[in-house]
Amino acid sequence: MSESEYDRLHRRSLVMATLALLLGVGLGAAVVAAVAQPPPRAAKSAPAPITATAAQPGSTTTAATFVADPLSTEPVAVVAGQPITLRQLEDALLKKEGADQVKDWVADRVDQVPWETIDDTAPILAVAGSVLTRRDLARRVMKKGAGDAREDLIGTLMAEQALAKAGVVISQALLDAEFARVERKFQAGLTAKGKPIVPYADYVRQRYNQSLDEFKGQRAFRLAAGLHGLVLREAQQQLKDSELEAWFNANRSRFDETEAVDLSTIYMAFPQNGRDAAGNFSTPADRDALAGVFRTLYVQIVRGETSYETLWKQFGQGWEKTRPGGRVGWVGRDGRRDLPDSRVIPSEVMALAFTAAKNEKLPHLCLPIAGPEGIDLLKVHAWRPQRTVTLAEVRDQVLQALVEDQLDQRTSELLHRIRRDTEIDYKSLPNLIRKRFGEEQTEAP
Repeated sequence: MSESEYDRLHRRSLVMATLALLLGVGLGAAVVAAVAQPPPRAAKSAPAPITATAAQPGSTTTAATFVADPLSTEPVAVVAGQPITLRQLEDALLKKEGADQVKDWVADRVDQVPWETIDDTAPILAVAGSVLTRRDLARRVMKKGAGDAREDLIGTLMAEQALAKAGVVISQALLDAEFARVERKFQAGLTAKGKPIVPYADYVRQRYNQSLDEFKGQRAFRLAAGLHGLVLREAQQQLKDSELEAWFNANRSRFDETEAVDLSTIYMAFPQNGRDAAGNFSTPADRDALAGVFRTLYVQIVRGETSYETLWKQFGQGWEKTRPGGRVGWVGRDGRRDLPDSRVIPSEVMALAFTAAKNEKLPHLCLPIAGPEGIDLLKVHAWRPQRTVTLAEVRDQVLQALVEDQLDQRTSELLHRIRRDTEIDYKSLPNLIRKRFGEEQTEAP
């Protein structure tokens, strides 16, 4: 689990537990909450406290003056002449789910609090007159998780010191390589579970609400990239040629070249208007209309009125992941390519590409062809036969793959060596916590 994800889950559980204690209201209570936005991360002033006012069970007013919205008196149903108003419906839902919603809402905002800039006495949460300061919150978390958190900090600092000592610079290349490794693992996990491929970059933006640069800039991610870079460097120095060759021979199928065609494609998906009686997402009219557009594009290219690359920019660029000009690269008969998260090209489309590669002068522009979900306008650039490669040709790729297969084991061994060789002076954590929070105990004489 990444550092940020661990912290986020830890803070969320802490906030929920604290709110459960402070909100302490019965089933009949109504909760009114107002949360101030935290300051930007660079700000040095403490944020306004998260405040909430809870009505006593059975009361009809809150601390604020109650003013009914005229629309809230509108009936949502009338039962034997007696109305049930919109306000009554809201109240029922708030009694049933309001506390959980408040906890989630507050927890989301606590995730953004810059704790390192906040004074001990700064109020973090105020509920019905009870105030929780940063010091109060720290006391709670230190009593429960200080030992584990200290080990996390020690491990992180040791690893950073080891990387600095080894002269490892966490470059953009290392960060990109780490992201690609995590992406491969993520996609392999989806495939193993029979789930559809999801672009990992999209997953990061949605799951963590971060840009890729922010995600790669996290301390935990940068540390992982550096450690794996060091593991790879050590492996390059330690692995013997005989070990590399033995592993390569056992995994040769991963590196041998399959029969493939070098393709470009302009692709557009059929409009999706729900499945029809035949199970298709689009109607025959929709498919015929798109086919007509592609026939026009084909004719324009053949007549020299425009270029393939120009039409790709106008029609195909936004539909799927390709290289500039619609270049897909080498693709085997299975339709899979080396671009992560890319569409698998349908079998009927690949059959047309291989037929053109064998029978036409290359490069060759194929007639538009429809697959199950859309239409491709292919340009076939080249063909290659199946070929067995030598270790010398793919040595770097083999080393990278071997180390990645052994990455967890090698990283664990590296961290064990780092800890073994690092001097750690442990202080008495219980005593420090008691002193910090004014809970020193006087020993009996």
